[in-house]
Amino acid sequence: MAGPPGLRGAERAGVDMMLIDATIAGCVSSWLGLDSSLGAKHLEIADRCVLDLDQVLPLLTDAEEIEYFRRLRRMAVLARTRRPKPGPPDHPLIDPSTPRAGSSWSRGLRSRLGSPRAAL
Repeated sequence: MAGPPGLRGAERAGVDMMLIDATIAGCVSSWLGLDSSLGAKHLEIADRCVLDLDQVLPLLTDAEEIEYFRRLRRMAVLARTRRPKPGPPDHPLIDPSTPRAGSSWSRGLRSRLGSPRAAL
């Protein structure tokens, strides 16, 4: 999701608003891709973003912008303090043992069952 349009390219208290948005998105993405907490580098980045948002939030006046960046701050705090909740156990991004298209398991299954295209 893109940030509020009024803050694209804007700085508040020396903080580039879209850069902090993208930075927190990167931390959250890394956090969701791990089964444990963030590494030291990402923790430091998330901490810096939270501190920056603490400086910026009082300067915002638009309700949508305030809500957006409060939510962003909350995501940074969660990413730095909690383990992500596991997804469905058979989800290929959560369970690395789940066979994927093109794996030897799925190729073997196709050879036994035939190609779905052949049935058309």
